[in-house]
Amino acid sequence: MNHVAEQTVEERKIDTRKKLFRWGWILLIFVVYVTLVVYVNVSPSANESISPALSVVKGTDLPQVFNPNANWKKLNISSQKVLRGSYSIQGSPPNSYVWVGKNASMTIFNTKTMNGILIKGYIPFDVEKKGLPANHAFMVKILINNSVIRTVTTKTDQSFTEQISRGEIEKICGKAASFQLYIKSNVEIEPYKYGLNSDKRQLSLIIDYIGVQN
Repeated sequence: MNHVAEQTVEERKIDTRKKLFRWGWILLIFVVYVTLVVYVNVSPSANESISPALSVVKGTDLPQVFNPNANWKKLNISSQKVLRGSYSIQGSPPNSYVWVGKNASMTIFNTKTMNGILIKGYIPFDVEKKGLPANHAFMVKILINNSVIRTVTTKTDQSFTEQISRGEIEKICGKAASFQLYIKSNVEIEPYKYGLNSDKRQLSLIIDYIGVQN
């Protein structure tokens, strides 16, 4: 009898451990499920987490920044309306970029916090030289309204960064509420025409960023 009783007690202990083990797994699965649900509903998507926020200037529907990596869907405005003369944004954040033709422009608002403009881009000379006379350089002119304020000239593929101070801008347009930023180059090509690919757009250079420095 004692032997039977001892066996029964031991079996109950084993049964209890099995139940605890089973419930432990159920609880763990539940915790993992809840965590995933909260993450999916609260956390931003992968692209959103690395996409800089854009906001429009008060009283307008335009931002002070053209950033190909930004979340343009949330801004609810076409990037081509902000940077006129540009094409659709290509690539994925944080490596998005945009092509422009020979003439691109953007409206900049002369707010109190505006201390200057930063422009970043890339000149694909080895491609664009196909549309230039022999030994000619690729030239990009940056204008404030109708005044040339920077010129970039190259005979090689080249990234460029140009900073324009508020003082330089005000010498041209004073205290005007807004002004036009123009980016003009001396060549654009249709890749398809030169047998490079099937792209029939008129392409000149790549813009990585245009924005106001506060």
